Amino acid sequence: MSFTTSDHSSSTLQKRTRLAEASGHVPPLPKVTSDLILQVYTHISLRRSGGLAEDYGDNERLIQLGKAAVDAATTNALFNKRPFLKTSDICCKREEVLSDINVDKWVTLYNMRQKLRCHPDVFATLNSPKVIVCSMKTCMGRLIKL
Repeated sequence: MSFTTSDHSSSTLQKRTRLAEASGHVPPLPKVTSDLILQVYTHISLRRSGGLAEDYGDNERLIQLGKAAVDAATTNALFNKRPFLKTSDICCKREEVLSDINVDKWVTLYNMRQKLRCHPDVFATLNSPKVIVCSMKTCMGRLIKL
């Protein structure tokens, strides 16, 4: 995943996403072991009642770790952009880069939605921005723990 930092970061991301889709060349996600991949792509709706986080992992914790990691990486990329951006511009551009629309494109590009396992009752919510963003943040949180 690359973070664009130009004045038109949203349009640049769209162009890169279209190019990646058209060429079939998408940078691979890091390899994750089978136990970890199950934790990343298992929705909280499948958590066993009474099950301990130690037994099954805790995606809610991974979401928080992933959010912090993605925010920090994006902020760092914007911080190092030349010419220097004002603090307010860094904040605005970070929000733009990490918008639900862009995250949805990344989730789609990496087929994350199709990999997510959930209870049938919540299947219809898999296209909601909240679930999409949580899926991406869970994946990023897991990568930090590798």
